[in-house]
Amino acid sequence: MTSSWREYPNGRWGDYRSAATFELGDYYLAEKQRSPSIESKALWGAPQNAAEVANVFVKYVQGKIDRLPWCDQKLSPESESISQSLSWINKHGFLTINSQPKVNGMPSTNKTYGWGGTGGVCFQKAYVEFFCSPESWARLHQCLGSFNGLLSYHAINSRGDEEYLDSENNANTPRPSGSKFGFDGNDSAKIKRLSLGEASKRQGRVNAVTWAVFPGREIIQPTVVDTETFRLWKAEAFELWLSQWASVYQGSSATDEEQNTMRLIQNIHDNWFLVNIVDNDYVSESSDIFEIFKKVILDYMNTDELRERVDMLENENAKLHMELVKARINATPKPQ
Repeated sequence: MTSSWREYPNGRWGDYRSAATFELGDYYLAEKQRSPSIESKALWGAPQNAAEVANVFVKYVQGKIDRLPWCDQKLSPESESISQSLSWINKHGFLTINSQPKVNGMPSTNKTYGWGGTGGVCFQKAYVEFFCSPESWARLHQCLGSFNGLLSYHAINSRGDEEYLDSENNANTPRPSGSKFGFDGNDSAKIKRLSLGEASKRQGRVNAVTWAVFPGREIIQPTVVDTETFRLWKAEAFELWLSQWASVYQGSSATDEEQNTMRLIQNIHDNWFLVNIVDNDYVSESSDIFEIFKKVILDYMNTDELRERVDMLENENAKLHMELVKARINATPKPQ
């Protein structure tokens, strides 16, 4: 819940130049209290492949487990509106550790999306932060240039020697009229891969993702995605794979299965990418940050997987239809 917040906390999404931003090691890792290995094993098991790791993330999104190395609490109520999409992309290897839906003009007193006290109006852009394999990132990266600059992104590996950023002007590119995402393929030039040397020289950018307007006050934009902060955060984000997950299997009593899990997690730490994506269109109802994931995932599905997806959508539609029928019945005036 955010309704009790007087101010929105400034943390790893904050501007690194702000005095309110803590050193990330102090702010995040120092606060992590390692849970007993037995408890963590019960939550996460001993995954033997990437699909089983993904299933752990799916369980978290679905509320079946209450903790991940990056998340000390259950998914927040504001994420309920995107939980099905989160589950789906996690199942397909985009392992989310941070996300929020878009909000356009919600009262600051709203119990789910509001913050900052009374009398204000809150806004936020949809964003998602996740880990993915180099192969999945390559597919996603290839599609990003087709979204007409609506999506800002930043991807980096644990070594920092491979880094990808959208162009300088993407965050402010207007949506073409009459087009949803404009898949014209002409924006590939906006996609940039930076070498380690180039990345160190790249001027950091700040993209506000949460802000609010209150009477008699300046616009408050306390939560931002900041290039420099993300570069700092990636070290801690990757380290948690080892310090909070792989470490629970260490010891002379580790089974062959647990040793395989440690090798798997080490491989993810060494080779995968940490990515954040921001949808800069928080106004249009047709804008959906998950649209690019759908395109990437569906393009690589086989026949059986596509059939499973269709069945799932049909079941969801059936449930929505039943809920609508019940709502209409309940709304019908009863005879006196």
